Amino acid sequence: MGVLRSRTLLNEISWVKLTQRCPINGSGLRYEKGENMKVATSEYRIFLSQMDREFIMSLLDPEQIQWNHLEKLLIEPDSLTQILDDPRIHQSVISRGPALKISPHLYFYLVLRHEFQQVQLHNALIAEYVSWALAEFSLKHPTDKRGVISPDSTLLHAVDFMQLVHSVGAYQKFLLELWAGNYYLIWAGIFHDHLARRERRYGAPGVRFYQKLGWSSFHCAQRHPLADEFAMKSLLGELLESYQNICRALTRLSDEVFIWN
Repeated sequence: MGVLRSRTLLNEISWVKLTQRCPINGSGLRYEKGENMKVATSEYRIFLSQMDREFIMSLLDPEQIQWNHLEKLLIEPDSLTQILDDPRIHQSVISRGPALKISPHLYFYLVLRHEFQQVQLHNALIAEYVSWALAEFSLKHPTDKRGVISPDSTLLHAVDFMQLVHSVGAYQKFLLELWAGNYYLIWAGIFHDHLARRERRYGAPGVRFYQKLGWSSFHCAQRHPLADEFAMKSLLGELLESYQNICRALTRLSDEVFIWN
């Protein structure tokens, strides 16, 4: 593919906006220009649309909670997590699936949150982060797995990624590593069957290779000084510790739940 084509691909998925914000498939943290970078917001946190709010309110018992009070709770992160953990909400998502009129981020979060808890991943931030990466990936790759017969035009190969990493500065490298961690985690988890077929038929790198590449990218990002600057070090550390469980959860959901099947 080459470095030039790699740059073109990454621009096409809208992450290289280095003068404005961090990558949509990376940390999602806005920053203000100045001598010291300041984090203004963490975009991977759940932000409910009006449709999301209406969906949640339609499932909760109005006699048990005042709707005005519920509106306030939906803004507070800890309260929102507790509300979204209501089994009625998860069951509605599983039973109705893509027909639901909710945001992709909330859809993926509700499915992932339940699955992660089954493998003892109780930190809601992990579910928020991975679901946000999935939502952004789905916007750029709106096809199902049956349509991905030859995805090599969209899969950034490891050699091209390494060339790109070595061609950029320290700041861009941090953003690249975050983006690559998300990107290869999704490929290894969601499209594991396709990677396995490529490995069997052509001897191409398989699932374990891309799992390791994703883990290595997160590891490099977590060790980067900007991980502290963007308040990502703790989150990335927990993601690394739970990486294999996250991969297994994505694989199961890909086979049984997600619309990419």
